[in-house]
Amino acid sequence: MKASAFPEAQKAFILKQGADGVPVAEICRRAGISQATYFNWQKEARRPAADGDEAAEADRRREGAAEEVGGGPVAGPGAAPPTLAPLAGVNATPKPNRPIASSP
Repeated sequence: MKASAFPEAQKAFILKQGADGVPVAEICRRAGISQATYFNWQKEARRPAADGDEAAEADRRREGAAEEVGGGPVAGPGAAPPTLAPLAGVNATPKPNRPIASSP
């Protein structure tokens, strides 16, 4: 997994602005992050940092199971399945069936 470009202190400062009432859209625009990233950081900050954390352990188990089955990491919500990733930008609308033209 790629390491974050933001140190923990900067993440905490960004999240504190939200707790102080600054609109999330404004915070994200200033920090250059997406709102999804902001809310993921917020979720991580609320999660207890204990070694026996059940939620973190469940995430690790899910990632391990997905790698065994699919051969890759778990995709986030809204991401294309690994088999369709190369086609993500292609218009996938099927064309009507047409007979194959015979060559002269």
